[in-house]
Amino acid sequence: MVYFKIEIGVGCGKRTSNARKVAHRDEPDGWVSVSKEVERMKANGRFKTAANYLTAARSWRRFKGGEMGRISEMNAEETALFQRWLTAQGVCPNTISVYMRCLRALYNRVMSDGGIKVEANPFAKVFTGRDRTRKRSVTEEMLAQLKRLPLPENSSLDRARNFFLFGFMAMGMPFVDMAYLKKSQVREGFIHYTRRKTGQAIVVAVSPQMDEIMSRATDESSDYVFPILTGGNAEVVHQQYRQALRRYNYALHRLSEIMGARTSLSSYVVRHSWASIAYQHHFDIELIGKALGHTKTSTTMIYIKSLFDKDLASANGALMDALGL
Repeated sequence: MVYFKIEIGVGCGKRTSNARKVAHRDEPDGWVSVSKEVERMKANGRFKTAANYLTAARSWRRFKGGEMGRISEMNAEETALFQRWLTAQGVCPNTISVYMRCLRALYNRVMSDGGIKVEANPFAKVFTGRDRTRKRSVTEEMLAQLKRLPLPENSSLDRARNFFLFGFMAMGMPFVDMAYLKKSQVREGFIHYTRRKTGQAIVVAVSPQMDEIMSRATDESSDYVFPILTGGNAEVVHQQYRQALRRYNYALHRLSEIMGARTSLSSYVVRHSWASIAYQHHFDIELIGKALGHTKTSTTMIYIKSLFDKDLASANGALMDALGL
């Protein structure tokens, strides 16, 4: 559970502060600074970061009543009010944290480039961590139900079902890595890929079921295993991925409704589902972490610590019986 430090304030729109202004006279308008940094991220191939910067900056501008203001004039009072405003809008803690980290990165860049002295941390009173929310996973029964579900061949729902099952069978392969997976990465019965998020190299043995899904989906004219991306420059391909991800999650939501599933299927559920079921089948924690591309066991524990452990419950029951409790 995350607790925010609440600062008293009302409404939104233009705000004044007693905080000392430190803006450099040559500093451009805030939106110019944002645009410059967004373009720099894109030039480095960091398209998701660029999109996050834009989303955070647009939200800040709405909070400010439509005026961005200078980045260097951000202060702890305003960011605390911004956090409170976002919470009132129903934005979840982890998303708020992303916004704050993006604004902090923009602030640090402006201050560094302008040679402006930082007199106080504008983000000292806001949440910039990660809320360890309970992870969700599907059950083995749900996987079997999903596999048996009668669907029109090659329909959007059929493709989404196949992507989900493939990701699960590939030890929790994320959708982004499936989208960018190329045929040249499938060699001698193994998939060799590097996680786009962490850069961790992973090797997955191709099962007959995985091979069947790849064979059904393949486009002979494409370098990609799955018909998700069509090519182009890096930014165009990233946009293709984002659009495909939205379609994929919408189709998974529809499948959840058809199945009457208590846990809604999503692209984020696959990895936790594989880790959860592997753990329930007594896979070693380090082995699960290696399959997921984790460099720390503590990261893997986040995936499985919320699980109900039947063996532990049974052992505890036996202990209570022995103690007559």
